[in-house]
Amino acid sequence: MAMNEDLNFAELCRFCSLKSNHQLQIFDKEGEQRQLPFKIRSCIPTVVTKEDALPKNICQRCIYKLDMFYEFRLNCISTETVLKNYADSIKNIDKDKMSNGGQQQQRSTYVESHAIAHAALQQHMAQQAAQASDQQQQQQQQQQQQAQQQQQQQTSRQDSIHKLKEEPVSWTCELCGRMFALREEWAQHARSHLDASAPPQHAAPYFPGSAPPPQSYPSDRHFCLMCRTDFTDKAEFLFHIRTHCDPHAQSSAGQPSSGKQGGGDAATAELIARGLVDPSGLCS
Repeated sequence: MAMNEDLNFAELCRFCSLKSNHQLQIFDKEGEQRQLPFKIRSCIPTVVTKEDALPKNICQRCIYKLDMFYEFRLNCISTETVLKNYADSIKNIDKDKMSNGGQQQQRSTYVESHAIAHAALQQHMAQQAAQASDQQQQQQQQQQQQAQQQQQQQTSRQDSIHKLKEEPVSWTCELCGRMFALREEWAQHARSHLDASAPPQHAAPYFPGSAPPPQSYPSDRHFCLMCRTDFTDKAEFLFHIRTHCDPHAQSSAGQPSSGKQGGGDAATAELIARGLVDPSGLCS
């Protein structure tokens, strides 16, 4: 069966047959600097040449394995050399002990060689122990970092879930009962209750019979919702408001009363909403 797909054979890795974006040419300048041809000849029982017809690329994963295996190979050779020298020194000393006619000079040479081999073995063992300890610490640090990352991710997910559960679907103003879908809108509306310059439109739900002013007015204007009169002087406005609540003031002022008396009319709503009059002190 013919394969029509283009495999880009020359771009495959020489040792795993996979293609990746991060590859090196075995025989280019960087490959020579990293001793890739030498390490391949030393560790792998295969022949790789510039003239063969196989791919000349090596991927990063295979480079990592090659470097690790090359380091392991050197460590094995070094250990074998140290152990062999130590074993030979012991063998020479034992042989000298069995020979009664051995020369004193030769015996001193054997003892000195054994001492050197013994020191070399101890040094080699110390180096190997230090390397093993460093590798173990690195592995523990990596495991701790991974565990911390997983714990942080889990905590973040739990916080998000709890926040969604605790966050209300809507926000309600406790003063006027209005509902808002966003917390920011609710907070902005709540500040309007504290802003003296804002129109008292939020008080309308408490006084259904009140009529809102035809348009917003500045803080230096005073509008009577009862008779729809505009005042620029605050004292004059307050005096006018009392005429709606006090029947004697109404007759003396010659202004007919319209609407209910007491704290439920539109003018009183205006005063309560604007904070100008204490509702407990109003006439009934």
